[in-house]
Amino acid sequence: MTEICIQNLLETKKGATLLIYDDHSTEYDLNWLRELAPSAFVLQKPIKLGIERLRFEIHRDISLTPFQYIYHTDNDTIHDPEWLTELHRIFMIYPKWIGLYRSPFHKYKLKADRFFFGTTCPGVSYFYPLNALDTEKLKTTKHKFWDFAFGEHLKEVAVSEVSYVEHFGGGGLHNSDFERDRAINPTPYLVSKREEVLNLLGVVK
Repeated sequence: MTEICIQNLLETKKGATLLIYDDHSTEYDLNWLRELAPSAFVLQKPIKLGIERLRFEIHRDISLTPFQYIYHTDNDTIHDPEWLTELHRIFMIYPKWIGLYRSPFHKYKLKADRFFFGTTCPGVSYFYPLNALDTEKLKTTKHKFWDFAFGEHLKEVAVSEVSYVEHFGGGGLHNSDFERDRAINPTPYLVSKREEVLNLLGVVK
């Protein structure tokens, strides 16, 4: 799934810079990742941190970079080819925290301009301006949930009415349940690609 995800991002990211964080995986090494995505920046943590702490430390690292805008996703997703176009459309209306994946486990309200508002969004798809990070909270040696680093900025998150990201949550905490995190209202492209990805993963329905 990691290979499918990275190849999809390389094909759809347009001019964006791709950073790949490896949580000290035992499934592949840095050389494999660098050969797969030679144009990306590939970084590896010295020990396995787990998803919550890894995301928190990524925020800490990102806060020290010159990048102004950050989009985060996980290695079990695929994106519609127009995901950056939709992100830009919402950003021109609401230039703050944005998500492109509608999860069955999050509640949204105040529908407007083809997006919803929520109080957070899933970690598999979120965009934010660098100044949304709470630099004081990032200085702590402790971590809480990954969105702890954003402090009060999470009160209103714009989430696209149409999902431009599909999440294949099988494996890990979700065991083999690839239906659990299935996107709500995905694009036609994601609908067509889902069957193809499941076949590549050898998932028997």
